[in-house]
Amino acid sequence: MLDFDLRDTAAGQGILIKARKVVIEALEIRFKDVPQEIQEFVNSIGEDKLLSKLFRYAICSPTMEDFSKTLSEVLPASNADNMPEMSA
Repeated sequence: MLDFDLRDTAAGQGILIKARKVVIEALEIRFKDVPQEIQEFVNSIGEDKLLSKLFRYAICSPTMEDFSKTLSEVLPASNADNMPEMSA
């Protein structure tokens, strides 16, 4: 059995980059303007399963504020502590 993390490979990094872009694109289509801090935060996520979950939330959230709240609810505590506050 192979013992390595897909994220450590070029192909794995490509998958993560594409998944991040898809989440941000879904937010742009849905809400037009995506705050820079949300884009930066999405771009810092390194788990494809979490990005897939966020994609679903991006297309279902009624507002950007709801999506931001969802981020803090679905992220592991260590990541949620680093999540940016939404500007009013």
